[in-house]
Amino acid sequence: MGAEGLSVDKQRKSEQRSGTPLRGRENLRTRWWVPLPRLVESGEVLDTFVNGDLSAVTVEFHCRIVDPPCPLRIVDRFRVNSGGDRGAGELLRS
Repeated sequence: MGAEGLSVDKQRKSEQRSGTPLRGRENLRTRWWVPLPRLVESGEVLDTFVNGDLSAVTVEFHCRIVDPPCPLRIVDRFRVNSGGDRGAGELLRS
């Protein structure tokens, strides 16, 4: 890899940490999704919770990460509309 390739790689890593959201389906697929299959070893749903008025569902699960080897504890909350469809999830804790 030449100096130019290293520069692009450093720039890409900086962009990933910048807090700037990825935009566009293709950009998401090629930059965010590509490394996931080799990083996630397994996943396990631990528990679910539905609130009293049935407007939100929370799921707790563990992902086992290959590199670095560690568990990733995740709780994700989804809003549910009147048609029973889930809306956009919001990450509450990781």
